[in-house]
Amino acid sequence: MLYQLDSFDPAPLPPSELNSHVITVPTRSDQMLRVSEFVGLGNLIGPEDMAYDAKSGVIYTGCHDGWISRVTVNDSAADSVVEKWVNTGGRPLGIAFGHNNELIVADPEKGLLNVTADGVVELSTNEAEGQKFKTTDAVDVAHNGIIYFSDASHKYSLSKFIYDILEGRPNGRLLSYDPATKTTKVLVRDLYFANGVMATPDQNYVIFCKTPTRRCRKYHIQGKEKGKVEKFIEYLSGMPDNIRYDGDGQYWIVDGQSRLALWDIAFRHPFIRKFLIIMEKYNRRPRMEKGSGVMVIDLAGNPIAHYYDPELSLISSAMKIKNYLYCGSVYYPYILRLHLKQYPERVHIKRVSTANIFKKRPSNAAVNKEKSSWPFTLFVTVLVPVVAATMLYQLDSFDSAHLPPSKLNSHVITVPTRSHQTLRVSEFVGLGNLIGPEDMAYDAKSGLRSHLHWLS
Repeated sequence: MLYQLDSFDPAPLPPSELNSHVITVPTRSDQMLRVSEFVGLGNLIGPEDMAYDAKSGVIYTGCHDGWISRVTVNDSAADSVVEKWVNTGGRPLGIAFGHNNELIVADPEKGLLNVTADGVVELSTNEAEGQKFKTTDAVDVAHNGIIYFSDASHKYSLSKFIYDILEGRPNGRLLSYDPATKTTKVLVRDLYFANGVMATPDQNYVIFCKTPTRRCRKYHIQGKEKGKVEKFIEYLSGMPDNIRYDGDGQYWIVDGQSRLALWDIAFRHPFIRKFLIIMEKYNRRPRMEKGSGVMVIDLAGNPIAHYYDPELSLISSAMKIKNYLYCGSVYYPYILRLHLKQYPERVHIKRVSTANIFKKRPSNAAVNKEKSSWPFTLFVTVLVPVVAATMLYQLDSFDSAHLPPSKLNSHVITVPTRSHQTLRVSEFVGLGNLIGPEDMAYDAKSGLRSHLHWLS
């Protein structure tokens, strides 16, 4: 009933946008979260993107509460100073320096903004071809002053970005804005969640990321092939967000979330995407945003290294400053800082079983049979459990009651300080000798604690 009544209508993705292959990276590090420091802990709410002023040693970042904060970085992450500078009144995402010490900000709630050195916020543009921006996302400024930016979706706002990704329709655009003439142009339309934007060092191209299809393209901005779109890199290990150039011949592309089997299945089957949106509306969608990381790419689009962590979620930007990698996020209340020399990536060796080496290659008939079994597999793994659960629900005698509205709330109290790594840094007292010590009473004179144990 929920499926039939829900108005969300996902579309089939064209075969050219579907792939399950993942590019091979020669070196990698898989402990990014565990060995990183936290800059601005508790003072930065979702610092999505960053711009670095090398002269002052200050990082500018836009946060969930609308503030653009200035972060003075020091040798010790704990000594970093966070200053709330300007509030855009929206939600600043992409951020880049202009040519006159101003900040260019992509704000999905406001549009493309210009923030002067004195902190005055000015609207540059919020529509193109008569169509308002809904998710002004990433931004970069070329040497000639032209601003290149993305509108990830002209249909859905940032708060419903997952709707755009699961709908399977190309609602994104790559655009440019000329501050001299105040003209906005659509360069590429019909993109699947257009995201990160970066002008190449030679100023011949603009690289832009397509999040759900795990690929990046380059758009010619000058020369004989101006306006042409070509492949830059694809088959990324996750869904790309922002891209940054480090000045040393390398791009740093963020994977906001790793490729999971559930994503692959969902993109191939619209009805599963509709189920996921229904679950999203009831806060029951499975946690799929994990395994974030950063991929290092050379100028030709070849992978060099991959930094990630299976427990890392929704990293959104990465910037190399000296020996450190700084990462922004839409999720964490801090900027991650990884010491690249202290925790370098290592050569990735893929372990192959000797049994698989000598295993007979399947015939074409066997491959076709395996492909044709997909509908049956989906029927068994998805539809049968749904029908069975519905029958059990109808037959079960348990009768739950409605809680009165006065007892229901979704608000969580705000705590001024917090630590989220208690388990990782704690010691274990009485390990193996205490069975579920539920509560404690402490005798200050003797230093003894009494416990109530759970006994089997």
